[in-house]
Amino acid sequence: DESTIATYNTSNRFPIGQNKWVLNNPDICAKSGGGGLELMLSYCGKEQFSCSDGNCIGIEKKCDFVMDCSDGSDESNCSILKLEKIGKRYSPGIPNILVNSNNKIVASDVKISMEIREFTSIKEMDHTFSVKFRMVAEWFDPRLTWSDLSHDENLNILTE
Repeated sequence: DESTIATYNTSNRFPIGQNKWVLNNPDICAKSGGGGLELMLSYCGKEQFSCSDGNCIGIEKKCDFVMDCSDGSDESNCSILKLEKIGKRYSPGIPNILVNSNNKIVASDVKISMEIREFTSIKEMDHTFSVKFRMVAEWFDPRLTWSDLSHDENLNILTE
């Protein structure tokens, strides 16, 4: 039948989940590589994640370091920082530099915070003291794309 684009005939089960489909015309999709294509059919809702086996879990369970899907698909492809648009030139220690139409650098808003960790010495007579402190610089970088972030900030761990 020419109106059929692809078929799934690996088993008798309903084709929910991620399955290999055979394209009747391999030229219909460049990503097919000349025949088959992995497709996901899901009945999951907007606030759910579709496991590769077709089951649904709450979206907050995706990339939470616990395998909730029987096939572990909720813990695959869990890179929370996407650098495709930036490439290898990205340096997390340098804020995004914007240049306006006059070729002048536009200042970035950088939030500086400081936390005193320890008073190492106090000299009352000299009116001086020494401290160990932690200084943090934060800024928004529009070059970054974030995904699969958890409501629990402690689970949003960047890995190499």
